[in-house]
Amino acid sequence: MTDRYDVSDLREGQFEPGSNEQVLLNKLGITSVDEMNAAETSALATATEEFVHRFDAQHRFTVDDIQNMHRRWPEASTTGLATTGRSTWAKADFSSPPPI
Repeated sequence: MTDRYDVSDLREGQFEPGSNEQVLLNKLGITSVDEMNAAETSALATATEEFVHRFDAQHRFTVDDIQNMHRRWPEASTTGLATTGRSTWAKADFSSPPPI
């Protein structure tokens, strides 16, 4: 029986060579956890600054807005595969809901 949450065959489930299976495949070739954390933090800060200037306090967010925001920040450091695919993610005591 296969695990319906197994993503080892998808790019989202692949690790960067040389990272000891600690860093997901990324377009920058980063293999260090600390370097990836720094790249993601920097990308999030850049994207946040962009969003602050794009939306005013009266903006009513749409699904497209949220999806674009979700895709925007990891573009600088990961594979950019922010899709509604079949993968889920987890960190510490929190995990995403299974796809519908």
